Amino acid sequence: MTAGVAGDDPLDEPATLTQRSGGYLTDPRCRRDPHSLLRELREAEPVHRSATGAWIISGYDLVMDAIRDERLSRGAAGYETAATLFEPGPAVELFRGRLVNSDGETHTRRRKLVNRSFTPRAVDRWRPLIQQTVDELIDAMEPRGSADLVPAFCYPVPERVICGLLGVPHTDHHLFEEWTQVLNNRAIVGVDGDEQRRRGARALIEFGDYVRSLIERRRDDPADDLVSHLIEVEASGDRMDETELVAMIVEMIGGGHDTTANTIANGVLDLLAEPERWRRLVRDPSLIADATEEILRFRSPVQVSLSRLAVCDVTYAGVTIPEGSLVILTLAGSNRDPCAFARPDDFDLSRPAAGNRHLSFGFGTHFCLGASLARVEVQIALTSLTSRLPALRLEAAPSELPYRDSALITAPAELPVSW
Repeated sequence: MTAGVAGDDPLDEPATLTQRSGGYLTDPRCRRDPHSLLRELREAEPVHRSATGAWIISGYDLVMDAIRDERLSRGAAGYETAATLFEPGPAVELFRGRLVNSDGETHTRRRKLVNRSFTPRAVDRWRPLIQQTVDELIDAMEPRGSADLVPAFCYPVPERVICGLLGVPHTDHHLFEEWTQVLNNRAIVGVDGDEQRRRGARALIEFGDYVRSLIERRRDDPADDLVSHLIEVEASGDRMDETELVAMIVEMIGGGHDTTANTIANGVLDLLAEPERWRRLVRDPSLIADATEEILRFRSPVQVSLSRLAVCDVTYAGVTIPEGSLVILTLAGSNRDPCAFARPDDFDLSRPAAGNRHLSFGFGTHFCLGASLARVEVQIALTSLTSRLPALRLEAAPSELPYRDSALITAPAELPVSW
């Protein structure tokens, strides 16, 4: 039994809200459906100090205010928490060099170096590669009549695309899959134990060493890819040091495949869980853009924001969060807030994308760099699956599927289907 969680079901037992909020971050049983607890937090205690010591802010408007609040620093949190998430050593410095672990001028400078490669116009150039990748994967699966869609389709789609964009050998996908899983599973301050910190440090150091080797190869033999472009930027003296360069490429490889893979898996699961949803999408592919946004809203692939650090006392909803506190924003809970969405607990294929203001990609300064790429990958994946495998169906009850053991990621670990 997880510490701080009473009984067999942390959502039903008469434990305190503080005990159950700790369970939200630590208990795998909360992975499948955290929304009962998130609803309670939003309604009863939208600014809540959890059993882990971190403050949880819930509710769409409060989360939006917190995202915009410069007193809640992502950069300070990234710097402070690195030593808590990893063993002391090079992993700490590499983690601090990531784009998401910066604010202000440092963040603006780092983001500017790569932003143009991820604009909607830039992503349009990658549509042929995405479509080719999806077609090849379906070609390989189709004759078999069944598959576990997670390893056979959901992961390979974004992996091959981000590898193509960066110039990373796709044959090494198993390496960065393993490293990313270690880093994203249970990576929450106050949750991880010593062994997880050791494993996280080893994974990040190995990931960094891999990228350094790739950089050296590209220095000797430049190519038309983003890694070569970033090396050119570094060589021109545009204020990027070696640690920043390695950290940025590690971040793009990891961030460029894991959450997108889980969005595809979540989407297919929620569509097939009610077969009429799938049949409706098969009949009317014009709904796919709306469906993509609803998939992102209904089951946010990232449960909570990366933590922020209060650099002074801040007050929300009449509750003061002391200076030095870690703050977590519930993206998944905000995406089900009835103040922002009509019928928030309904998966609605007709919910217009233009009005679907979900926070799954964050907002503002730290809005997900790869949002445009992820949207296009999900849309092409769904378009091709519904057209080529219209009889797709689940081969297990949704309640029986295992889920990722992660405090950050919500997604099935397996997705057995047939057609």
